[in-house]
Amino acid sequence: MDAVHMAEDILPALSQCISVTASSDGDGFFEFMAEATALEERFAGQSLALFCGTTKVMGLKFPSPLSRPDRHFGPARIPVTSLRRNTGFALTIVEEASGQSLELLPQQSVGDLFDATRIDTEQDFLHRIQNNFTKFASPDVLMIGAKSYYHRSESIELRAACLTIMFHRLIWKDPKQIGNDDHSFIRWLVGQSRSLLKACRTELKTKPPSWSLVRWMVSLATVAGHGALINGDATIARDCYAIAGSQTNNLKISPVSGLNVINGCFFSGLLAAATDNMEMASKQLRNAVNGLRAMVHAQDLLANIWVTGDILDAGRTSRQAMIALVRLGLLPHQNEPKIGPAHQLDLKAAKSPVGKLAEAGFCREAWEKLESMLDREVT
Repeated sequence: MDAVHMAEDILPALSQCISVTASSDGDGFFEFMAEATALEERFAGQSLALFCGTTKVMGLKFPSPLSRPDRHFGPARIPVTSLRRNTGFALTIVEEASGQSLELLPQQSVGDLFDATRIDTEQDFLHRIQNNFTKFASPDVLMIGAKSYYHRSESIELRAACLTIMFHRLIWKDPKQIGNDDHSFIRWLVGQSRSLLKACRTELKTKPPSWSLVRWMVSLATVAGHGALINGDATIARDCYAIAGSQTNNLKISPVSGLNVINGCFFSGLLAAATDNMEMASKQLRNAVNGLRAMVHAQDLLANIWVTGDILDAGRTSRQAMIALVRLGLLPHQNEPKIGPAHQLDLKAAKSPVGKLAEAGFCREAWEKLESMLDREVT
């Protein structure tokens, strides 16, 4: 019997003997273990490879003769940077001699990683991937769960949520720890985000705004702006932030978006100045100041403690926008002082990773140009 027919005969039977577990080690890796039980002598000499999506996890080699009816394989440590490239995460075994493959059944794998990649309803996605209080504990599991759902969902809002969640696993990292694999993945995220944001804006023009559309469009635009900064593209960052800042009028619909809207106005205004669009800079920075009123009016102040916290954080951003308006010469200052001589722009005053990203040198030319424009005397 040739190798192909042997694989077709043996592979289904052997696959039923295999089970796989995977767990996050908390350090950017997943540890995979495989076990084969109730082995038959006809499986002796088989050489298989185990894949998760397109990522090879480990080899599964069965000696000839078999000395015992069970074998254990692993652990194999697979970096999340490898797994997150996949568009699917099914476990597959491949017979190396013939190339024949067979997908393992869901019940043959155990662990949060597999639970996350099999989420197939909006309710479960929001409960296990998005909600702060009920989601998986491992950031790496959240990353892979969001990536898996992104490729399977047809909802604009939920796909925006997936991209937002993936961004959050990266933008808050120590900038010094953002490696080449991260840069490549962030470029992919920004590219996907720009297409999806265009679709969101089109839907807003054709349908009444909904909470989910406004909320996730604003969130995605905000983190995509951060991603564009990491990519070194101040213009794309500016335009993404401006999309977030454009939703002041819809804060009644999505009050939770308030801080992102104010920050979006602020950062798009600063980057507009740095890219020589002073008309946009004036408009956006003024919106960062005046938008605070809309944010407060949209909130139920007794809803929870985080509402007040967001308002205070947005107030700090608005204060910085006022400083920028005066120091850029966009707000008259002579007749009635608006700021004191000691007041200087401080990016880190805004609750956002932008201050750290700027300090780390991302989009350095834009921030240096802005700094030179802000360097004027205020008396």
